[in-house]
Amino acid sequence: MFRFTRAVGFTFLVLSGWLMGVTAGADSIGVYWGQNSNEGSLKEACDSGSYSAVIIAYLTNFGGGRNPRLNISSHCDLKSGNCTDVANDIRDCQWQNVNILLSIGGAAGGYSIDSAADVSNVSSYLWNTFLGGTSLFRPFGNVTLDGIDFDVDYTPGDSEHYADLALSLRNHSRGPRLLYLSASVRCQITQSKLRTLLNRYSLAYTWVHFYNNPACEYNSSSAVYPDGSSLRFVNLMSSWSQWTSRNNSGTVFLKLPASADAAKSGFIPPADLFVFLSIIRTSRNYGGLMLWSRYYDSQTQYASKLLNFTAPAGAPTPLPALPPSTPLAPGSLNPDAPLKPASRVSVIAGATAAAVVTLLVLIAVSSFFFGKNHVIMVRKRLNCLYAFRKSRRYRPDEDYVDQLVPGLLTRFRYQTLVDATENFSEKLGEGGYGSVFAGTLRDGTEIAVKCLDGIGPVKKSFLAEVETIGSIHHINLVRLVGYCSEKSRAILVYEYLPKGSLDKWIFHNDPELSLDWETRKKIISGVAKGLVYLHEECRQKIAHLDIKPQNILLTESFDAKVGDFGLSKLIDRGENLVVSTMRGTIGYLAPDWLGSVITEKVDV
Repeated sequence: MFRFTRAVGFTFLVLSGWLMGVTAGADSIGVYWGQNSNEGSLKEACDSGSYSAVIIAYLTNFGGGRNPRLNISSHCDLKSGNCTDVANDIRDCQWQNVNILLSIGGAAGGYSIDSAADVSNVSSYLWNTFLGGTSLFRPFGNVTLDGIDFDVDYTPGDSEHYADLALSLRNHSRGPRLLYLSASVRCQITQSKLRTLLNRYSLAYTWVHFYNNPACEYNSSSAVYPDGSSLRFVNLMSSWSQWTSRNNSGTVFLKLPASADAAKSGFIPPADLFVFLSIIRTSRNYGGLMLWSRYYDSQTQYASKLLNFTAPAGAPTPLPALPPSTPLAPGSLNPDAPLKPASRVSVIAGATAAAVVTLLVLIAVSSFFFGKNHVIMVRKRLNCLYAFRKSRRYRPDEDYVDQLVPGLLTRFRYQTLVDATENFSEKLGEGGYGSVFAGTLRDGTEIAVKCLDGIGPVKKSFLAEVETIGSIHHINLVRLVGYCSEKSRAILVYEYLPKGSLDKWIFHNDPELSLDWETRKKIISGVAKGLVYLHEECRQKIAHLDIKPQNILLTESFDAKVGDFGLSKLIDRGENLVVSTMRGTIGYLAPDWLGSVITEKVDV
């Protein structure tokens, strides 16, 4: 009875908003390449093992009747129209699962998109020359890039048609997430020329400039106080929280200089950046870092230092002090921006502040009771918890999946799912590792199709779902029907739940969507029963590690089902403690995570 009551109590807190949070993003590092002949080859950049994405910079001339011009320094002979070495490097990078995008624009050059004709011409040119189309002139031959990056924020001109260009490029592509669109934007959204694009469409990735702008960058001149706190991050944190409260920002990356020589201001020393990331890495839509540029990174080894950073024993670590917790009203960033309700933004800001305070208190208590050595141990553990891991797209092996759950899941052909979803036309939602689409099989069965892709730990998410819920069944758990892992695809097929996720029913401004108390109790009871089954009634205990309203799905009669097991972990019955890296949602953080040792109790 105790276990069920405890689960009910925790679930009630979630539904009440006390533990409202966001999923931890995947740590990735990207870099811009192509603007310095001394930066080394593209292959050398990928072989360094530091990057999940490399942006080729730039296509500097396009639109307005101009002849398009690709300017990547002396890396290839553009006059011949054939960049064989770079093409081979792109192929090699993609083989290593590094995403390669082409950036259009840049700080110098001649370009503009001023008309519908420009949109059509530039879109067709990009598609046929660098992406999935065909053309007599393809500098990289038959190699297909992964996407297009918009770096047009620092030049004069109209932004309206860049949104149309993004839509036109999407219309060229077929299937889910076959073309990545990203944007490099200034940190003050009201000044961004791409605000129309950001408001209209949800990009895959947004690299936000947090340098060369004192209003929203790291301030190295701020002092570090005796208690270890600092105001160096105030402006940066304030701007970051605004970006991560937006609906359409996609996965948000901090774009930073890889050297103090790469920018006038805003360079963050690796030690300070590591601490800052330990606070914000669980922010909504956090993706990682985008560095300018490969040349500067090759000189300073900035990415490598971050990937292998270890805090000096006993050294004071300056913890960022947060700005005053002033609630953000809807539209405070941009009158036209579709923001979250102010109440939810306030909860996120409060949860972030609470996480910082909790960390400071834990370090202080450790110092008082256990002495300096224990504080050093805590810091070292934090280094392990927040150690950067390079994320890769995953190419799952069908035979291996069948061995995990032999005969229990349907192996779908990709074309079957294309037909069932009408070419992935109806999107139900989007998470950290992919999008979910509605579909109907030939026999009339309704399904939800989750396409995993992008810069993120797709392999772990795919296998975690298959291994945990692929062989179990409970009325309060979302049922995994099958999967597809043809070629580079990782797709999961679930039962369709018509009422969608719980967050849509409790975080809104529509009185008609309000749930009565009996329905709320029914949902609470259902979630608790699902957790009891996972923790106590399976052959192995299953820790979900990401319980939140977005991962609670509802049937037509409002029966609750726990879903999204991408972060889950199996625990043997004989094990009382399991070592794992920190994962899950911000808001409530079980003390167990500080030592990387957890049990299934972190769910409750």
